[in-house]
Amino acid sequence: MEVAEELMRQSRKGDAIAIVMKELAGDDDMAGWRGGSSHLTGDPAFPSPTRRLLVGESVEACGEAFSWRGRRVSSHRAEPGDARGLVLTFIETAPEAADEFEDWYESEHMPRLAALPGIFQAGRYQALPGHGPTHLAFYLMSDLALSQSAQWMAAARTPWSARMRRFSSLYTRYSFWREP
Repeated sequence: MEVAEELMRQSRKGDAIAIVMKELAGDDDMAGWRGGSSHLTGDPAFPSPTRRLLVGESVEACGEAFSWRGRRVSSHRAEPGDARGLVLTFIETAPEAADEFEDWYESEHMPRLAALPGIFQAGRYQALPGHGPTHLAFYLMSDLALSQSAQWMAAARTPWSARMRRFSSLYTRYSFWREP
């Protein structure tokens, strides 16, 4: 199933997901979701893609591919649309901040980002045991440039967000765009 369709289909708490990111081969010209590691910089230019993204209930990694499995924690905004961009954020949170992390993500961070025009869906997953990092957030959007816009920066950078960064480790952000 196509990545955007799979993410849109899953909206209930407890839905399972598997994510695989594999390195692009030199002769890989297949259409699909491509991207790589990214940072929140405000620069809408993205580097050349290095990975292909596969999402489903039971996709399997082979070789050196990155694999992650989890269950849906929450879903924010589920609007139909032609999604061309996707941001995945993996985070490990210090145990002593777990309750505040949940409160921050559900009451401030994700609702602010999900409310931006051009966001079709946002959601969170928690890793199954042994499949960390513990948390995954995703944002499915009309155009990947939105994830580096001034509006995104304003929604993402709050005093509470700055506080929560002190309790987060293994923060990794990936940006993907759909090749026709």
